[in-house]
Amino acid sequence: MDHPPKSPALWLFSLLILPLGIVVVGFNFTAFPLLLAQAGVPVDQIANVGSIINLPGVLGFLFAPVVDIKFRRRTWLVLATFGTALSVCLYFPLIGASHLALIEGGTHNPAAPPFDFLQRCFIPLIERMGPKVKLELQRYGFYPAGGGRIVVEISPTDTLKPIELEERREITTKRATAFVANLPYHIARRELDTVGKLLNWDAESLRCEDTKKLRQPRQPGDD
Repeated sequence: MDHPPKSPALWLFSLLILPLGIVVVGFNFTAFPLLLAQAGVPVDQIANVGSIINLPGVLGFLFAPVVDIKFRRRTWLVLATFGTALSVCLYFPLIGASHLALIEGGTHNPAAPPFDFLQRCFIPLIERMGPKVKLELQRYGFYPAGGGRIVVEISPTDTLKPIELEERREITTKRATAFVANLPYHIARRELDTVGKLLNWDAESLRCEDTKKLRQPRQPGDD
């Protein structure tokens, strides 16, 4: 006498849906946007990425019935893998994303170009050659502790244009900035007063800036 097939245990269904919950809810909806935000990706681009990633689930009702009547499971696995790879390849052209770079370490060191030089002198020359470059100082980093963070967003160009720097231009502005990191403000003021007397600069060219206005909670070099 044949016995009817035994139904699988209900807890097996929870195991089947567990990977989906880890990937979709645990990574796509939580960890992935957080990682993009920490890398300096704008909110609108994070939203575009999330929309593309979750598009297959939204359109699942269109192709789900076909899975039951066409192809073997192995064939569907190959097609799904190919579709995922193709979506990744199409991601950047679809949303027009730029190249992002995260630089960590010293942002204001005696023996290296500081962030202000890169932003005001070096990057404008690079942009004259064609690409668009955006620098964002997320956290100061002073010698020797470091701990600074700069996010660089680069919109590339198809061809680089040559530039010629044959003449020195006239000085348009002069400025000295003293950065304060957990020190009394009068220390920076005394430094700027000395700079002003030596270079004969007026008070409008001297500025103090508190790193607390920019940084994330606690950074190396605060002590």
